[in-house]
Amino acid sequence: ATSGFSRGEGGSGHRAAGSDAERLGCGRGLVASELRVDVLSWGFALASQLSRYKVLILPAVCVLSREEVLLFSSWAENGGRLIVSANASGLQELLGLETSGKIEARGACNYLTTSADAPSWLGFAPSELLPDWTRALVVTECGASTLARFHEPTFGQYNPLSPLSHAAILHHQIGSGETIFFAGNIGETYADYGLPALKKLM
Repeated sequence: ATSGFSRGEGGSGHRAAGSDAERLGCGRGLVASELRVDVLSWGFALASQLSRYKVLILPAVCVLSREEVLLFSSWAENGGRLIVSANASGLQELLGLETSGKIEARGACNYLTTSADAPSWLGFAPSELLPDWTRALVVTECGASTLARFHEPTFGQYNPLSPLSHAAILHHQIGSGETIFFAGNIGETYADYGLPALKKLM
C-alpha cells in the first residue's frame, strides 16, 4: 500500500492509513486527552531506554526489521502494553491475528459494537454502539480476543443498523504484557472528524 489515500478508498494492501496522517491523528488525540507522551525515533526506541516506558504506540508503522519485531515482542512479554493501529505487517504473531490483505472502505457513517464481555479498561460498556473509522484492515483472530466488531458498511445516512462483521479491536495477552490492535485508521479518522469516542479509545 502507498502512503496516499483518498477518504473513501478501499482495496488491497497491509496498511489502512498513511503513516503521517495516522501518527498526526493519534498525536492530536493524546494531546487532547492531556496525556504526557514522548515521541521516539527508531534509534531511541531500539535503545535500552525503551524499558522506561509502560505503553508504546505504533500508528501505521510501514516497515519493521526482524530485530525490531523481536525487541517489541520481548518488551511486551515483560509487561509492556503495545498499541498498534492501521498496519499489522510483521506483527501478526505478536498481535495474535492474521491479515487478509484487504482494506475495506467504510465511509463516515458506520459503526462498531464492543463485545459482550468488553473489559472496563476499554472505557465503554459491553455491547455499546460506537462510531468507527473510515478504512478497515480486514483481519481474523489467531490467539487474540475481540473487544469490538465492525458492522457491515453502509453508505449514506439513516440506514438500518447492519449485521456485525470482522474484528475492529483485538487484545492479545503475551507473557506479562499485552497488545491492542485497532484494525484501521482510527488516528486519521479522529484528525478528520474529531469524534470524542475515538479520542477516548486512543
